[in-house]
Amino acid sequence: MAQALQGKVAFVSGAGKNIGRGIALALARDGATILVNGRSDRAAVDRVVGEIEAAGGKAVVAIGDVADPAVAPRLADQAKALGGADILVSNAGLRRQTSFLDMSFAEWREIMSVALDGAFLLGKAFIPQMVATVREVAQATMPALLTVLLQQEIEKLKHAAEHDHHGD
Repeated sequence: MAQALQGKVAFVSGAGKNIGRGIALALARDGATILVNGRSDRAAVDRVVGEIEAAGGKAVVAIGDVADPAVAPRLADQAKALGGADILVSNAGLRRQTSFLDMSFAEWREIMSVALDGAFLLGKAFIPQMVATVREVAQATMPALLTVLLQQEIEKLKHAAEHDHHGD
């Protein structure tokens, strides 16, 4: 059975554990090459990369804090080196053991920065290469599609002309 995402590159933030890990493993099972991102837990990211590779998939470590404006472009460059990102999953999030009532504003801002600023920064860094990839596919595909459609119309006209000619 063909893998639906064969040849695609996916970046998954927060992929060292939990939901992000599950997303990375699922995309890899479907054939995508995965950039496995984690903020700082290199061992967790290495384990996910190892799981993907052990199952026959392709994965690359992509360590970095997605809330840092300098990091997202570097991560996007890693994807570009693999042929460009086709899939962007902004899953990174922080979970604190502090109760809401005991949480400081600084802790709250850090949580929000990873979730919201991280998604914004990743989008700004990755989406331009994703749009370029779609544009290249469209430019390569549209002429071929138009040629096929034109050939079909020519065949219809030939068939109609032959039918009209034989009916005389």
